[in-house]
Amino acid sequence: MKKMLALLLLVVCGGCANGLLSPENAHATLRTDRSEYDAGEAATLELANTSDGSVGYNLCFSQLERFSSTGWTLAEGTGTACLAILLLLESGERATYQLPLPEALRAGRYRVSTHIEASDGDSERVSTQPFTVR
Repeated sequence: MKKMLALLLLVVCGGCANGLLSPENAHATLRTDRSEYDAGEAATLELANTSDGSVGYNLCFSQLERFSSTGWTLAEGTGTACLAILLLLESGERATYQLPLPEALRAGRYRVSTHIEASDGDSERVSTQPFTVR
């Protein structure tokens, strides 16, 4: 129960904890189905558990980030209402989620990041490779 509450707190604070881990150290990977999208389309996200244990997640809380001269920042106007529940993904399993990209999204380089809670107690932020919005 404490782990679930800790994950929910991390999600609510919008990414104030651990930074990105290199892929070889991460418990999971996050990918998009394409490398280019038009504003208004939906990106299909796939979270894959690459660890030996279970991973807690909620892809509804994923954040769309835009790359600018100051680095990665939260894209404006991309918030959505989500149920604050922790789902479990067992070792080797995958989960998908449709993330709508707003019609008014500016062209540029984007990525999606989300928080996961590993069975060993690690809380991590994983991100997709950058993609282009036209």
